[in-house]
Amino acid sequence: SFTKLRNNKQTLQQQSRTLSSSLPESLFDTNFMRRKINVKRGTDNGIKDSNTDITWVKSLVTDEQKAGNEITDNVDGNRRSSKSRNRKRTSIFSWNLLAQSLFDSNDEDYQYIPEDAPLSWPERHQSIIREVQRAQADICCFQEIDYDAFDQDLKSSLTDLGYDGIRQDSKRGRKRDKLGHSYGVATFWKRDRFSLMNHSCRSRTLITTIEDQTCDKKTILGIINCHLEGDPTRSITRVRQLHHSLEELSTEFQHHGVIVAGDMNCQLGSSACSTYLEEGSCSNKEKDIWEWGRIVNDLHDDDYYLSDVPPHRYNFHSAYPEELVHEKSLNYVTFVNRPGSFTNGLDQIWYHGDDENASSLNMRVVGLKKSFHSSEHQKKILENGLPSKYHPSDHLPVGCVFECWSPTGEDSTISSKNADLCMPRQKKRVVNLANLTIEELKEKATELRNSCPFNTPEERLEFEYIISPVPGLLPRTKPTAGQLRELDDRRERKKKLIESVSSEAKEVLEHIFRVLREISRSDSKSKDNK
Repeated sequence: SFTKLRNNKQTLQQQSRTLSSSLPESLFDTNFMRRKINVKRGTDNGIKDSNTDITWVKSLVTDEQKAGNEITDNVDGNRRSSKSRNRKRTSIFSWNLLAQSLFDSNDEDYQYIPEDAPLSWPERHQSIIREVQRAQADICCFQEIDYDAFDQDLKSSLTDLGYDGIRQDSKRGRKRDKLGHSYGVATFWKRDRFSLMNHSCRSRTLITTIEDQTCDKKTILGIINCHLEGDPTRSITRVRQLHHSLEELSTEFQHHGVIVAGDMNCQLGSSACSTYLEEGSCSNKEKDIWEWGRIVNDLHDDDYYLSDVPPHRYNFHSAYPEELVHEKSLNYVTFVNRPGSFTNGLDQIWYHGDDENASSLNMRVVGLKKSFHSSEHQKKILENGLPSKYHPSDHLPVGCVFECWSPTGEDSTISSKNADLCMPRQKKRVVNLANLTIEELKEKATELRNSCPFNTPEERLEFEYIISPVPGLLPRTKPTAGQLRELDDRRERKKKLIESVSSEAKEVLEHIFRVLREISRSDSKSKDNK
C-alpha cells in the first residue's frame, strides 16, 4: 500500500535527520550553509561543478534579448556574465505536486497537519500557480498531478501564464483509490519560444521533444519527465524505467539535447539510477552501488540483474553537485515529511553534454534554484513539516538555468551534422511479445539468430555459448556453486559481446535476449497452469 511504501522509505532514508527549534539560528541561514561549503571546496563564487562555478538564483527567468549579458539581477550577489554572444539560456523547473487524491486518502501520513491548514485542492492550486509564477521557467515538469486537476484547473492556469503542455495518457496512469483517481506527470513549455514536436507516454515517464523557435537552425530538445518507482527496494525497476525511456528517445525521435528531470525516488549520488545515468550502465562490478543504506549490485528480479540493464548512449551530468547531498545541504532539500525530517536529492535534473559530438547541443549549468525562498521560509517549513500553509506539497521544487551553444562555436544553434544522438533510426514495427505464443516466440528467436549480422564466426560461436543452457540446471531449482560460476561467466561474456559487436548486431542481440526472456516467462506460466 501507499502508506507502507512511505513508511519503508522513511525507515531506509538514513540521510534524513531531525531538526528542532532549539538549534542555532545560523543553521537555518541559507547563506551560512553556502559559505560553509564554499570554504570547504575553495571557491568564493558559489558551488563549483566539475566544469563550472554555480550561482544560486532566486528565479529561473531567461531573457533571450540579453543573451551573452549579465544575468545576475536574478542572483544572490554573485555577478556572472557570459562572454559569448552566441549562447542561449534555457531554464527548467521540476516539482512533485503531491496528488490531491493521495493527500486526501492518507490521513495517517499527514496527521501532524493542523485541521485548519489551507490544503484543499483550490487552495493548493493557487499556491502552486504562485510558485510557478515566481520561478518563471521556460520548461516545467510536474509529477503527481491528478488528471482531473490537470484537465480542469492546471492546464488553463498555465495557459494564462504563457505555457502549452501535455500530460501522460490516462490509459498509462495508475489507479490510486477505490474512486479510481488517476495521476501522473505533465510537461509544460513557454509557447512563445518552444513548439511541440513529438511525445510518448510510458508508465512512469513522459517523453517530449520540443523545438526552440528562437534558433535560426533546427534545435530540438528532448525532455524526459520522471516519477520513478516508489518502492525503495525496487532499484532494478527504476533503472529499467530510465533505460526504456532513453532507448525510445534515442531511437524514435530527432533531438539535439536531452534533459531528464523529476522525482527519482532515490538519492542523487547514492543510487543505482545515479550510477546508470552518470556512467552509462551499472555493469562495473568493481564499484559498490549503495542505495538507501545497502549495496544493490547483486539485486535481481526474475533472473534479471541490475548489471543486465542495457547501457545508454548519452553523456549525462547532474545539474546539482553530489556534494550537496553528501553535506546534507539545506540548499538542496527536496522532500520534507514530518516536522524536522527532510531528505536531500530525491528530485533531480540531469542533462546531456558532449563536447566531442558536433551534432549535439552543448549545455552547462549557470544557475541553480535554492530549495527555500529565505531563511525564514526554510525555518517555518522544517519546523512544521509539509505540506503546510507555507508550501502546498511535501516536495520542494528544483530548477536550473542552462547555457546552451553549438560546440563548433560558429553560431548559437546546432551544426548541420547529424550523429546517432540526434537522428532516430528507421522506425520498425513494434511487436508486443506478450501476445505471442511460445511457438511464435521460438520462431522469432530462430529468425533473429539467423539474421544477426555478426562480423566474425567467433562472435557467433560466443553468442551460441552464452545462450546455451547450464548443464544440469533445472528451472526454479537452486544452482550449485559450479552452476553459479557458469551463469556468472555467461553474464560477463554477454556484456563483452554486446560491447564489441557492431551497432546493427547489438540491436538484434538485445531483441533476441528480450525474446528469450519472454520464452522463459511463458514456459514458466505454462508449467504453473498444468
